[in-house]
Amino acid sequence: MAAEMGHLLLILATAMMWGTAFCVMWLPHTPTHFRLSQLLADSATLAVFASYLLLSYCFITDDFSVRYVADNSNSQLPLLYKVAAVWGSHEGSLLLWLLILGGLLQYFRRSSLVLLQRQGLGILAAFVGAFALVMLLSANPFVRLLPAVPPEGRDLNPILQDIGLILHPPLLFAGYALLGALFAICVAILLDGRFHQAWRALRQLSLLSWLFLSAGNVLGAWWAYSELGWGGWWFWDPVENAAFIPWLLTTALLHCLLPKQPSPQLARLSLLLGIIAFGSCLLGTFLVRSGIVQSVHAFTSNAERGSLLLLLMALMLLPALWLYGKRSAQLKCYGEPAAIALLLGIALLLAAAFSILLGTLYPLLCELAGLGTLSVGAPYFNMIFVPLLLLMAMLMSWSFVRRHGNGWLMLPWLLLSGLWVLLFPGHSPVFTFLGIAAASGLLLAETQLWFYPQARHPTIAARIAHVAVAIAILGGTCSSQYETEALLRMSADQGRTLHGSFGNYSFVYRNTQTLEQRAYHAIAADIELYRGQAQLITTLQPQRQTFRSNGMEVTEAAVYHGWLQDFYVSLGQELEPGVYLVRISIKPLISWLWLGGLLLLPAALLACCPRRYRRPITHHKTVNQGVVYE
Repeated sequence: MAAEMGHLLLILATAMMWGTAFCVMWLPHTPTHFRLSQLLADSATLAVFASYLLLSYCFITDDFSVRYVADNSNSQLPLLYKVAAVWGSHEGSLLLWLLILGGLLQYFRRSSLVLLQRQGLGILAAFVGAFALVMLLSANPFVRLLPAVPPEGRDLNPILQDIGLILHPPLLFAGYALLGALFAICVAILLDGRFHQAWRALRQLSLLSWLFLSAGNVLGAWWAYSELGWGGWWFWDPVENAAFIPWLLTTALLHCLLPKQPSPQLARLSLLLGIIAFGSCLLGTFLVRSGIVQSVHAFTSNAERGSLLLLLMALMLLPALWLYGKRSAQLKCYGEPAAIALLLGIALLLAAAFSILLGTLYPLLCELAGLGTLSVGAPYFNMIFVPLLLLMAMLMSWSFVRRHGNGWLMLPWLLLSGLWVLLFPGHSPVFTFLGIAAASGLLLAETQLWFYPQARHPTIAARIAHVAVAIAILGGTCSSQYETEALLRMSADQGRTLHGSFGNYSFVYRNTQTLEQRAYHAIAADIELYRGQAQLITTLQPQRQTFRSNGMEVTEAAVYHGWLQDFYVSLGQELEPGVYLVRISIKPLISWLWLGGLLLLPAALLACCPRRYRRPITHHKTVNQGVVYE
């Protein structure tokens, strides 16, 4: 009965979303019609929430007569993962996205701006209604398996049975939903023609979206690093790219919205970026869920679902882009021209996003054109994106240093970076020099701003964000260029010494043991880590887990974290009795990568605070009888 009630509520929510859009956009603007639209929006949101709760109830009670529950749960699954399994696959993740979008309707309903209450509410309600209709037609999570009800579910994918599933997808979906609301504001501004009236709301939603996308991408990279067992944190997978491109576009949008009085050019670019950023979310959804790309992250392979998502993307983006081309020149906006450095930074962000999009779609376009199959891997993305990222960091540091009259500091900074690379060249001396020079230069520029308070800077939040970028670049550069890695055949009481960036470390394989857990049984290796050959640091226990429900094998890496370096060990196949393949990595400064990513979050939160909490630090001057006191 719960499934049928959830299905009925989803149908009612879809109808009420369309009713909200109709009342706002087609009926006369009277108080009665406005109250009716608000009532329909509230009722639709409550219906979606109740539908989501009913699906969660089906998971918790192990209702395997519901196909979605039978495909993604099991009676032995822990309760926390049963709750998270609701969004662990295609249908439930769309329902979670729909729920967040429904909640954002309340933002527009309670807005003090008329253009957001009317045009914004109507546009977002129309999108949510179309989104819900796509769900009902191709991704209904309440479909029954009657009369052949399985006695047990297939279980949640073992790779997903991690805390990353609990946090990573909701964060990304919240970012995507906020970009949907941002899209509604952009279209509402184009219909109204007054940019300044909604500038604050546009900036606020951009910051919130950037916050959730930053958290989602950083957590996804950490999840890949700790769970997949290959020792990397970014694979340039099409699905990873689909989440990264909206972050880059939102970052560019935030920089467009930095001036309090943006010029007409920046205002028009802001609206275009808002539309394109939302379009990149829909494109990523299509790539992830249509089966057109092969990925460990992909949800499903269904041509019908992909076609409907592609149709939804076309119906939302094409009218918006047509409206932009027709109305953008008529925007009422007055402001000073943007600085050249700001425009160059935005251009580099857009170039990075476009290069990643091209590398992701190029194999698909070649295949559709009958030119054969090819793959675009990490070498392409590293050769294109990494130089653009380092150029952005150098541009920020040069802009700050030149602006405050301390350009002479650039020379010793470059010389010290070059000397470091001569002494410690890394795997690629060119990339090592660029990464260290860019990161240290940006840190040097920001340090000047702290020690010279009279130097003006946009906000403390922006300063923290730039420091976070510098720390992340330094961590990514050192971990990739100075990593020590070995793939070894190891058996009991066999050791191997590796030379790391901070000394020699020995790994001794002691024994192999069998672990029995409720959901899986595992083969675990006890590997002792020594500094040198005498000082024991810790014992690492990598595992190969075999899940009872479906027989799937998963590698569980063992990681010893430190501020200066991580020791990463994963257990491979058994080559012969008692002999295993073991991957060992020493990753210097990898923790700085996560530290930089985490620092982005307080920067975004601080930027969302009232202005009195995020003012730049400056000297206050007073004048008394012609004397200036500081």
